[in-house]
Amino acid sequence: MTGANPASRPQASRDEDLRAIHLRDQGFVTASRQGRHVENHLDDDHIGELIEQALSRADHARLGLVDRDDTNPGLNANP
Repeated sequence: MTGANPASRPQASRDEDLRAIHLRDQGFVTASRQGRHVENHLDDDHIGELIEQALSRADHARLGLVDRDDTNPGLNANP
């Protein structure tokens, strides 16, 4: 998150900033500031692995490589 006027930055950079802010709000990311430069860091490697798995699953679903009804039965088991 650099720059005094976020509206003058490319949309992708602004979107990235908003995602980082949300992850910080949830406690998944910490931030350190050096002047106007903010560097975001994942809280731990496990969080990064979970995010990578979720993004991979979303990409596969978006590309039609998985059946959206094909879920983990352990997560949706009916008692």
